[in-house]
Amino acid sequence: MKSTVRLVSLLAPFVLLHCTTTTVETRSVPVETDAGPSAVDDGGSADAGPDESEPPVADDAYYAAMSRPRALFPSLVGKDGRIRVMGGMSDLGVSSGTEVYDPTANTWTAGPSSSMRRYGHAGTTTADGDVFVVGGTADGSNPTASAALLSIATNTWADVPNMPTARLGLGAATGADGRIYAVGGRSRTGLVDVVEVYSPDTKTWATAPSMPTKRLSLLAVAGGDGKIYAIGGRDAENKPLAVVEAFDPATETWTTVQPLGTARFWFGAALGTDQRIYVVGGIGSGGEFLDSVEAFTPGSGWTTLAPMPEGRGWVSAAAGTDGRVFAIGGAVLPDGPVTDQPPPLSTMFGYDPKTNAWTR
Repeated sequence: MKSTVRLVSLLAPFVLLHCTTTTVETRSVPVETDAGPSAVDDGGSADAGPDESEPPVADDAYYAAMSRPRALFPSLVGKDGRIRVMGGMSDLGVSSGTEVYDPTANTWTAGPSSSMRRYGHAGTTTADGDVFVVGGTADGSNPTASAALLSIATNTWADVPNMPTARLGLGAATGADGRIYAVGGRSRTGLVDVVEVYSPDTKTWATAPSMPTKRLSLLAVAGGDGKIYAIGGRDAENKPLAVVEAFDPATETWTTVQPLGTARFWFGAALGTDQRIYVVGGIGSGGEFLDSVEAFTPGSGWTTLAPMPEGRGWVSAAAGTDGRVFAIGGAVLPDGPVTDQPPPLSTMFGYDPKTNAWTR
């Protein structure tokens, strides 16, 4: 199932859905203020399994919603098992705020604000269980090289050294060696295949072998096999990609693996506790917002899972410590003609791999 097809060009005012190989569009992007009672920038703070072809979707609205709608942000699980969402495009503009989801209590609370408002950035959980974000843009025109680290123990953000190449729409993942890999994206001069590696121990950046396919709006996920998987994205002609390439930090080599079943960009992805990489939603080849979900098992390939209750683009994903996979925020396309940007969402879904079912 897919949402009604809409041309991506109609959505360009919202979130950098268009690009060329040599230029970055300039447009006015609103900045989120701290006004309003619900603003979050105030600080504070191969066995037979379930049938995966036509699964049930629960109708109850169980999951709590974020206090602030947002899209184009990462969702990251800290060492305390709670999920942090940071930045993104909210209903008030570009955010620097953080919200924290407790899967056990099913509650959202305000977290600390970082020093920079950004969207289209990447994030990863560090080897120590803290939260790291990098890149993105604050104004829709200028990619940033800035990076920041959220300490779970102190609940504070701290800036860390900038990565060498400023870019947005990149992916980031923490390798088995504890280093953080920032892959692909778009710089001010176009799409890049750059891979830069941050060492938390030395607080320095280094360059790794380039990714085979230049692209942006991709995601990077560290697999249970120790490899970094660069998944999907789009090319310089705005075409969604199904390509998946794996980087082995031990040998510093890239290989191409089985592609996605559905080409997509601006989607969500996370490594589940079952060691499968889950990919949810995103934007498809016709500009549609996808409800489709896939899971990758290294050595076996991709499996199609239950679709989300609705198609969402610019959605984020995280895997809880209890095995559930969460699709958070993003946006949906309206049923009628698209005359304005679709607003970001505050709601979320949860997926249970044991039953292959989604719950609202």
